[in-house]
Amino acid sequence: MDKYLDMSDEQIDNLLMGLDLDTKPDNSNNKSLCKNCKSNSLVIDNVKCHIVCTSCAVINEEYLDENPDISNNDSETQTNSRYGTPSSFFYPKASLGTKIVSKGYNRLSLLQKQGQMPYKEKSLMDVLDTIQIKCKKYGITQSIIDSAKILYKKVSESVHNTGKRKGKSIIMRCINRRSMIAACLFHACKLQKETRSPKEIADIYDLEIKNVYRGCRKFCEIIDSNTLFYQIKSSQSSDFIERYSKRLNIDNEYIIIIKDVSLNIHKLDLASTHEPPSVAAGCILLVTRYYNIQISKKQISDIFSISDVTISKTFRKIWPYHKIVLSNKITDLILEKKNLIKKDYIDIDTKSDISTTYKDIKSISSDINESDNSDESDDSYDF
Repeated sequence: MDKYLDMSDEQIDNLLMGLDLDTKPDNSNNKSLCKNCKSNSLVIDNVKCHIVCTSCAVINEEYLDENPDISNNDSETQTNSRYGTPSSFFYPKASLGTKIVSKGYNRLSLLQKQGQMPYKEKSLMDVLDTIQIKCKKYGITQSIIDSAKILYKKVSESVHNTGKRKGKSIIMRCINRRSMIAACLFHACKLQKETRSPKEIADIYDLEIKNVYRGCRKFCEIIDSNTLFYQIKSSQSSDFIERYSKRLNIDNEYIIIIKDVSLNIHKLDLASTHEPPSVAAGCILLVTRYYNIQISKKQISDIFSISDVTISKTFRKIWPYHKIVLSNKITDLILEKKNLIKKDYIDIDTKSDISTTYKDIKSISSDINESDNSDESDDSYDF
């Protein structure tokens, strides 16, 4: 009885009309049913913004369209001048304002078109279009292209930190600009874990390799290392193996072995004087020779765009250790033993007998030479 004492006038009227206040109407299923025929065949008409029943054609509900108004009501005489251009990360100033469209020659419309995009954004647009066309031609993925565009935009917005032009924009023209674009693409490939060699980047932009290296050095000077380079690591031979092995139609089981060989060579610091693509080519040649896979050195040379002489030099440096690098367990054992060996340091502050130290070094070198001479007879390998 207490709940009826605190009732409002509206609740009293509902009670007098025979409505039950204790039970609430269940409208959860009513939204999916037609008001007229009670069928569940309701569809949304996005053109007229209606919810219509397909059985009885009764409009059950109307809703507001929240999309931008870009329609011309099927009239060719009207334009979309009232509708602004979409915003862009690369062209923020050109995205501001509206578009003025008119028939024929109109001075106001012409001035608006000329002043809509600043010169800096227009030159940036030309460079980004060039990046898109060049990369698509050479089969580079869109994620790398987008990363290269963002990196180049960051470079184009950089300013001088020292000197007479401190605070002013960095200007790059001709070969310097092309080298910087190539450097942005090179680092974009690293960020997306699809590393390309400098030779490949040079071929895309018709540059010499020295220009690509020069662009990379300038890129490292401009971009803040604290904000970007913690994500970029130096190229390893394993970064090139999977992509080139698939082009050589090598099976996945052998690709895994080639990757392990490459990692073991890196752990043992073998062939460190060679570039990563050359080491990758040498690893592929080693595995193909060891497992008798019918792939010639000429095929590897054509795929990697590396001379036969370079591949042979790398191969000769790796092959004497092939039994070690082909086994992960042996490599780990050698590393453990290497880490256990203590290095002796000479204290230059204390008085030591230099002649004695020289004799020790000479004896060690003679022992090494004797061991090398004893192993010369075992240096022949069957391919």
